Amino acid sequence: MVATVVPMQLNQINGGITGEIQNQLKRSFISIPLNIAEGSGKQTGKDQARLYDNARGSALECGACLDVIVSLH
Repeated sequence: MVATVVPMQLNQINGGITGEIQNQLKRSFISIPLNIAEGSGKQTGKDQARLYDNARGSALECGACLDVIVSLH
């Protein structure tokens, strides 16, 4: 649900977000569930932790992108 709501909400900000920040947000947004899925399939805790840490980092990156978008608009 969040995966469809967030892009729709972003499109409402001044006709949408474009450029580098849009690309960065999209990449980090997509990588969150992909890293979680990959981590859940790993056999060792070390591999799982690394991928879950990557997902957390991507979530924080999304937050930073949204902060930039808000400050620009």
